[in-house]
Parts: sequence; C-alpha cells; structure tokens
Amino acid sequence: MFGNWFGGDDENEQEADEGEWSVSVSSNVDHLADTDVTLSVDHVYSRERDGGTSTTGSVSPSTPRKPSKPGTEDGPEDVTRGKMAFPRDKPFMQAMEIRGKNGAHPRVETVYVVTGDTYTRPTDVFALDDPKFFSKATPTAVSSYGKQMAKQVAANFADGEAPRLVARFHTHPSGKVIPSATDQKSAEKIRTQFEEALGTTDFEFFHGIHAYREASVGPGERHAPEQTGSNVCWYGEQYRHELGVFDARFQTPKEVVVE
Repeated sequence: MFGNWFGGDDENEQEADEGEWSVSVSSNVDHLADTDVTLSVDHVYSRERDGGTSTTGSVSPSTPRKPSKPGTEDGPEDVTRGKMAFPRDKPFMQAMEIRGKNGAHPRVETVYVVTGDTYTRPTDVFALDDPKFFSKATPTAVSSYGKQMAKQVAANFADGEAPRLVARFHTHPSGKVIPSATDQKSAEKIRTQFEEALGTTDFEFFHGIHAYREASVGPGERHAPEQTGSNVCWYGEQYRHELGVFDARFQTPKEVVVE
C-alpha cells in the first residue's frame, strides 16, 4: 500500500497549517478540497458487535452501534475518568496489533483510532491506513490529513451520538514510546478536529504511541496485555508491542489499567 511513498528522516508527526486539511510531519500539503462526501468506515473490530471476532470491511454510517451514557465513572473504583483501561482480550489486542503493523503492508508509521462507549474503556478499533488519508509514510515519519481522519471516525455515529472515549494512536516502528517535539506541536489541534467532527466536547481524549520491535515468545504467551510502568505491552507473533497513552497536549503520560 505504501510501497511507492517516500520521505526524509523527519521525526514522527506534526500538524502543518491546515486550511481545510491538516497534514502531519513535514509536508505542508494543502492541495485537496474539503468536501461533504459520504464516507465509508473501515471498522476493524468491535468487542460488543463482533463478539470477540476480528473483522474487516465497511460499516454503514447510517447504522452505528449506539454508545452508552456513562457517568464520570464507569467501572471499578480504580478506573475513573482520566485513566484508560485495556481489556485482557486476545481479539482486541490482535486488532490493535494489525493496525500497528499497518495491516500486511510495509513497516512504516501509520495512524489508527480507538473509541469507547465509556470514558475509560476502548471497545472499537478503526483502520485509517488507506493512502487517501496520507501524503507520506516512512519508518520514521508520517504525514496525514487529520481533519479527514476525524470525519471518517465520526461517520460511524448517528447524529446526536458520539463515543465517550477517543484515542488517536500513531506508531513508532523504532520501538520507542516517547513523543517527540513534532508529536507535541499540533497535539491540541487534533483533539479540536475530533470535537468538530463529532459535534461534542463530551469525551475523554488521549494521544497514544504504539511502538513495536522484533521479539518472539511461545504461542501461549501471545496477546496477553500487561501493565509495564505507565504503559501496556504484549507480544505478538513477531514483535513486542508497547502502548503509551498521553494527555491532549501529548506531554503528560496518563495512567493505564489492564483488566
């Protein structure tokens, strides 16, 4: 998918001046018109809808799954709003792993979004690795149209409905879960893009880094998330994956819980 893309050694991602479109990293691309076309949603996995089965394909924006209406807490006392709770759920972690590895395509940085019906628990993983959302992808940098990505996710929710949790992850194939200065430069703008696309500010927003490096373990040890310091890690078939979750400014690590 990204085999014909190119770029220099820019670090990670940065939002450029957007006009109607926003671009991450170094490209200041503003050559596409913003339209109100109907968007299909590549919906990779839903814990509730798919019943633990990873799927691919499109979900009609006219028939979304209705989110619940939680309070400030939506689970045990240790999972209050402001924290992110990852499920000890193999299909869900496999879905995140597939997105982190850019599907079956070359190992480059990419972006995906996780949403949840409550303020703390992710339930859905959205694929955003279609080339139409990117102008550049390399092992060390990604340039993306952030505003259109937010619209793509919002298209899965009916008018008046929205997720209560939105986490926008980008990957670091280098294996380091450390945001760069370019990651932080436009971080707050990205949350604003989701507010505009969803038509609400009533959701918990997280930035996330999905880092991975080559490592292997036995089949019985795979896809079992564990808390490691302030991050979550697990092993897949080929890589060790680690997720770091941050605030809307991409500066302060947020607390994670593995259930």
